[in-house]
Amino acid sequence: VLTDVLARWQGPLPTLAYVADSGGNESSYFEDTLRRMRHPRTGEPLEWQRVVHVYHAAERVWAMAAALFGKGTKRYFAWARRMLRLLKRKPRGPYRVLHSAATLRACRKMSNSRLNDFRKAYNYIRRRTKWMRYYEYRKRHIPLGSGITEAACKTVFTERLKLSGMRWKKAGAQQILTLR
Repeated sequence: VLTDVLARWQGPLPTLAYVADSGGNESSYFEDTLRRMRHPRTGEPLEWQRVVHVYHAAERVWAMAAALFGKGTKRYFAWARRMLRLLKRKPRGPYRVLHSAATLRACRKMSNSRLNDFRKAYNYIRRRTKWMRYYEYRKRHIPLGSGITEAACKTVFTERLKLSGMRWKKAGAQQILTLR
């Protein structure tokens, strides 16, 4: 679909963003497929802005808060909310979150279980900071999450390919798309 859209695109190339969790499957899809794509008319490599879905980054912030303060406490909620604002709205947000988390971690005794949870969440963010420049992305109008894409898929596939209450299979959808 992307190749077809770009083949017909007039004007400057839009910003191409790949928004995903950034786990193993998502990373290999980006590296093996998207990064290798070329513009269908010019043959030039396509430039992608890779983005860690903000929801997945937020999950890790909440996990660090739980490890540091205990889930459901006032400090848990206060720190996590403050870190999420930093993450999304300040330059170098991920680094600021990591700095705060590491500072607090150094001041606290944690059980092995909490320490393990903290390290997993901390390292997830640490390894992906280059794809979490949310402050910059917002300024460039790059989506931080996949909500708009998911809504479009729901509209196209649910509302156009099947009427309310109907069921359809891949073969039927393929046939409808071919006819259009």
